[in-house]
Amino acid sequence: MILSLMIGTFSSSLPILLSTLGRIFFLMIFSTISGTQEMTRGLISANDWAMILGVGMRVRK
Repeated sequence: MILSLMIGTFSSSLPILLSTLGRIFFLMIFSTISGTQEMTRGLISANDWAMILGVGMRVRK
């Protein structure tokens, strides 16, 4: 009984979970593509480019 309830709850929330993950991946890919385009136009500094790729760390001055 409890197992069937858990499976029913999971199957009903699965589309929402997939939609949320899809939205997150879309935003990650879109922001990387947008950053690449701006970098090739010279609108982003090398430090910001590192932040877009996730290899840099922003430090407050």
